[in-house]
Amino acid sequence: MKFLRRLRSPFLTNVLDVFRGTAIAQIILLLTTPLLTRLFSPGAFGELVLYQAVLTFGLVGGALRFEHAILLPEDRRTAFDVALISFVLVSVVSMTLFVIAGVGYVQLTDRGQDMAVVRMYVAAALLLGGWAQTLNFLALREKEFRLTANAKILRAVTLSIAGVTGGFIRPAGATLMLADIIGKLAALILFLEKFWRQLAAHASGAALSRVLAAAKTYRRFPMVSLPGSMINTATFSITPVMV
Repeated sequence: MKFLRRLRSPFLTNVLDVFRGTAIAQIILLLTTPLLTRLFSPGAFGELVLYQAVLTFGLVGGALRFEHAILLPEDRRTAFDVALISFVLVSVVSMTLFVIAGVGYVQLTDRGQDMAVVRMYVAAALLLGGWAQTLNFLALREKEFRLTANAKILRAVTLSIAGVTGGFIRPAGATLMLADIIGKLAALILFLEKFWRQLAAHASGAALSRVLAAAKTYRRFPMVSLPGSMINTATFSITPVMV
């Protein structure tokens, strides 16, 4: 009986929720991969690898690692202040990249325009993925483990459906990138359904001095954690970019 009670403990339930989300999402992507490889050419997947390499680098540094600090504050208000910091930083970086890509598309040659389009996709994915990543940490803080699991599953399902559907319509690298963006959007919408009202209420009453104080309190994340994380990410991401 004690063993059965332990199986029903909140801790084990949370662990199973996290495992369920990761496992089901991976299975969905694994089952979809053989179909995608028949619909898309190796060149299309090469473009996707380049996009993912640049995006991974952006997701690590987009919020200057402030999203990880969401887990630390003792009071909920400070945690939401740190979340606001992450949202603003990701938005600024994404919009800057989008403007640079737009200028490049207008001024560059066909080859340069192709790269500019990739940057536009990266900017969109960085905005949606960065916001979803911040909300994921907020959900972990609020012990909404089932929500994080469902977000992973929804992203995998949406990405797979969009990828397969797009493969029949236009089997190109841009289609795979768009499918990834759609998956990130679906996960973000799920998180926003839970936190939108709380975030809006907090943002309307947030004081700039308090938000800046939170940034100062957790400044070690951009100063200490960010450089090491960027170096580690570059180790895996730089090869596709160089190729």
